[in-house]
Amino acid sequence: MGQMTIYHHLSPEERAFLMLERHRGSSLRQIALQLDRSPATLSREIRRNSSSVGYCAAEAGKAYRTRRKRCVKPRKIISNQALRAVV
Repeated sequence: MGQMTIYHHLSPEERAFLMLERHRGSSLRQIALQLDRSPATLSREIRRNSSSVGYCAAEAGKAYRTRRKRCVKPRKIISNQALRAVV
């Protein structure tokens, strides 16, 4: 059996560091080494969250939170009053 890969989302600090280093002209590989991340992770982050202006850490964070809200399954007990009363 293969090992399961554990993925950790980028933190706001990592996003800010990525933005600053990209503005300085650092390569994704250089930044990845400093953050101890895969260059592919940073590449995906930039591809998902860049606009016509470029990569902005604050906007990337907002986009991330919006995508996460769509992934979270609504809780049945909160939306179902009858079930809530029984429990």
